[in-house]
Amino acid sequence: MVSQIRQLQQPKGLFNKQWFSKHQKGLLFLANRPVIKYWFRWVLRINGFYFTKSKQTGKWIFIKYKGCPHNKKIRVLAPHYYVLEPFWARKKHINHPKKGLIFYHKSIKYHRKWLKKYGYKLPNRLWETTDFRTHNKFSKRIYFAFYPIWWFAHQWDVLVANRFQPAWNLGFDDFFPDPTPATTAKDGSALDETVGTFATVRAAAGSASTDIDGSSNCLVRATATLNEYNRIDRGVFLFDTSPLTAAPASATFSLRGTSKQDTFGSGALGVVASAPVSNTSMAAADYATLGATRFATDITIASYSTTGYNDWTLNQTGIDAIDINGITKFGTRTAWDIDNAITWVSAAVASCESNFAEALGTSTDPKLVTTAAVVADRTNFMSLMGVR
Repeated sequence: MVSQIRQLQQPKGLFNKQWFSKHQKGLLFLANRPVIKYWFRWVLRINGFYFTKSKQTGKWIFIKYKGCPHNKKIRVLAPHYYVLEPFWARKKHINHPKKGLIFYHKSIKYHRKWLKKYGYKLPNRLWETTDFRTHNKFSKRIYFAFYPIWWFAHQWDVLVANRFQPAWNLGFDDFFPDPTPATTAKDGSALDETVGTFATVRAAAGSASTDIDGSSNCLVRATATLNEYNRIDRGVFLFDTSPLTAAPASATFSLRGTSKQDTFGSGALGVVASAPVSNTSMAAADYATLGATRFATDITIASYSTTGYNDWTLNQTGIDAIDINGITKFGTRTAWDIDNAITWVSAAVASCESNFAEALGTSTDPKLVTTAAVVADRTNFMSLMGVR
C-alpha cells in the first residue's frame, strides 16, 4: 500500500522548476550524449517505445508510439515538458488531417510540385517542437527511477550533515512526497447521472468528478426506457503552456487509449474547450463548463486505439485556444454530446477510456505537442543553434 501511494505522489520541494534549471546542463548531457541518451530517455519514457501488459491476453507487449526521436537533441528539459532542437523549414505549415504539420521539401523535384500545388514560395524559418504533459511527469520519473539515491541523500542530510557538518548538506532535507501533485494543471473527468432525456442529462450541472483514477471516461449510457438516459461523462485536460514564446503554427493533442465500447453504433470522440472551476482539482461543476466547438476532427470509436496513442491534429480554432501565457484547457466529449443529437438504443453504452497522468506507468500521459516559429534576437538565436 505504501509503495502504491508513493508512486502516485510528487516530490515536495525537490525536482521543481528551480531544481531543473540548476541541473539543466547535467540533465541535457544525459539526454543527448551518445549511448547514454538511449538509457536516460528510457528512464524519462520519451524514447518512442515501451512495454505494457495487454488487457486482452495478460501478456507483456512491445508498443511503439510517437515519442522523442533519438536523432533529435533535447534543448530544454523541465518538470512537465521538453523542447527539441530547432530546425529549418521553408513552408509555414499545413495542418494535414492525418500527417499533421507538413513542411516544404528542399529537393528541386518536390519544390516544383510545391509551387504547382500552392503557387507561392515562403522564406526559410526556424521552428521548434515542445511536448507538454498535464502533470510534472519528468520530475516524477527522475524521483522514482533514482529513489534509492535520493533516499540515501535524505538520510545523510538528516542523520549526518545537519548534526555534525551543515556544509556537507546535499539539499534533501525536505524529501518526502506532497499528497497533492497537481500544482499548476490537472486532468480528470466529470459526470452527471441525472435520469431523463438526453437533452436533460446533457444540460445538467454535474454530480461527480475524479482526478485520481487511472482512466478518463467519455461515456453515454441509455436505460431500457424509451428515450431515457442516466449518465454522461466528459474529460478535462489542462496543460501549463506558459513556457511557449510564440503562438504555435501546429499542435497535436494525444490520449493513450485503454478500452472502448459502443452498442449505440457510429460513435465518435471530439476535443473541445473546458473551463474548470480550479486548475488543480476536479469538481462536479466542471461537467457544465465544456464547450461545443470542435478543436479537431472527431475520432470514431471504431478507429479509437486501445493499445497506443490517439492523435487529434488541432484546427485553427484549437490552436488559437492554446494559451502561451498560462494554462491551456481542453476537454473531450462524445460527438452526440457535442451536437445534442443521438438515436436511442435500449440499455446501450458508448465510451472511450484513456489514461490520466496518475495512471501507474509513465509512457501513457495525456500530451500536447506544439510546433512554433522561434522568436529570437541575435544573441539567443546563436544559442539556439548551439553556438556558445
